[in-house]
Amino acid sequence: METLSLISLIVGLLTSIGGGFTWWRAMVRKQYAAERDFGHLKRNYQQLVKSLDSMYKDGDKRFDRLDLEGLVQKWVALCDERFSHAQPPI
Repeated sequence: METLSLISLIVGLLTSIGGGFTWWRAMVRKQYAAERDFGHLKRNYQQLVKSLDSMYKDGDKRFDRLDLEGLVQKWVALCDERFSHAQPPI
């Protein structure tokens, strides 16, 4: 009877140790996965900020160019209007 109690005690201890090790390993994996996911989110955010900054700068350049082209067209139209009424010298 004592050997049966000793065997059940050893089996219980071994399964408890194995369960504890399995639980610890799962916790380490979850922590690693959480850190990796956070790293991905952080890099995605940084990439999004860079993309938005690039788009803003590109849009700003386009609007500056359009404003300049608009001013040139207004100047050309104004010059044509002023000088189209002038009489050519005889």
